[in-house]
Amino acid sequence: AYLEVRPGEYQTVSYAKYITVQAFSVPTYSIQIDAAEGGTIWPDLSGEYPLGYTLKAYAQPYDGYRFIGWSDGNTEQERTIAVQGAMSITALFEALDSYTVTVQASEGGLVYVSYLGDYTTLFSETLYEGEEMYLEAQPLEGYAFYQWSDGVTDAGRNITVNGDINLTAIFMPYRHLTVSVNDASMGKVTVTGNYDFADGVYTAAHGAALTLIAQPNEGYHFVGWSDGVQTVQRIVNLTEDKSLTAIFAVNTAPVVQYTITVSATDGGSVNDVSGTYNAGDMIELIATPMEGYEFVRWSDGVTTNPRPMTVSENKQLTAIFQIRTFTVTILAGQGGTVSGQVSGTFDYGTDISFAAKANEHYRFTGWSDGVTDASRSIRLVQDTALVATFAAIPSYTLSLTAGQGGQIRVGNEAYATSFNRAYDENTPVVIEAKADADYAFLRWSDGNTNAIRVITMNKNQ
Repeated sequence: AYLEVRPGEYQTVSYAKYITVQAFSVPTYSIQIDAAEGGTIWPDLSGEYPLGYTLKAYAQPYDGYRFIGWSDGNTEQERTIAVQGAMSITALFEALDSYTVTVQASEGGLVYVSYLGDYTTLFSETLYEGEEMYLEAQPLEGYAFYQWSDGVTDAGRNITVNGDINLTAIFMPYRHLTVSVNDASMGKVTVTGNYDFADGVYTAAHGAALTLIAQPNEGYHFVGWSDGVQTVQRIVNLTEDKSLTAIFAVNTAPVVQYTITVSATDGGSVNDVSGTYNAGDMIELIATPMEGYEFVRWSDGVTTNPRPMTVSENKQLTAIFQIRTFTVTILAGQGGTVSGQVSGTFDYGTDISFAAKANEHYRFTGWSDGVTDASRSIRLVQDTALVATFAAIPSYTLSLTAGQGGQIRVGNEAYATSFNRAYDENTPVVIEAKADADYAFLRWSDGNTNAIRVITMNKNQ
């Protein structure tokens, strides 16, 4: 006799000599988790697992690679898998681009490189795309940091590797200015600016701007400077060591004096020339716009800047500034579109965002300025015209046919005996062969013996 016992059921058999009891257990399934070239799976989970069991797999790329997805289309780097049946998946990786990064210091300084964790005069390494690094220029005694070779003036800066980089920290020796007068009883010279003063010498960084004002005592007047400049106030840009003497003389006639008042609107400043001057004194007005602004005119309509002026009357002048505006034009080449703030006129410093999107069967190749990020934001400091470029993606046809005794399928589509479809170049495609009952899978026509495999569409297959 045969007795089948199910959970929750009870049967009594008194007439059977032999009883066979069939027990039911939870089914188990084969789970295969592999990694393609460029990475590994952590932990190694391949094996047999019961129905409903939950696994967690993490795709870990090696140095120089990045994770791009799983063979079944999933894009989560760490994924949770609930066992519902047999499964075979592969983590896919692609190699990162590498670039040469060279950073050096000119004479008079060192550069701190976070990649080294130390200061150096020369750093040259091959780094991968997207790596970040902090740099800081450190002058030696007697020198000051001037700027980087790309024009950046901040000593400390962060860089992100997205191409070959070659930077030099430029240092300059401190410069010295000696100022004197032809007769100390006739007048004096005041100096303003960022400097150190010792033993009669003004020491400042290369290129520093120092303001000199010749101030005659009562009964004397200013004649000029030893280098021929005649303005009472002047700005000296120290690009070399310099020595100047202010020359004064005795007044031979009553001197008429006038008051000059100079101010600025928002967006800029003027040199400090406001004060009382003798008739005939030469002064120079300098209007300096802030970053992102431009000088328009003086309040009396004069547009000259710097503006030399002979003192002949009381005068109040205002330097007028306005914010700079720039034109933006963002266009798309054949094979795609752009979206976002793509055209118009914007104020200096405005952050605009835009993105390039390729049409079907095209890929985005870059912007006309060499940037390869499809989505980007820029801060306006000049007129900007950019074109997004696209390239057609070659396509290849995948043709599959199942021999007698089996079926094939692509991805998660239904099983069939044949399949034919075109794919874009380099598309990874998962194909699977399934044997019918009483048959076993032998191999593919190219000799491959894996029933489930990933092929890359780089030719008709």
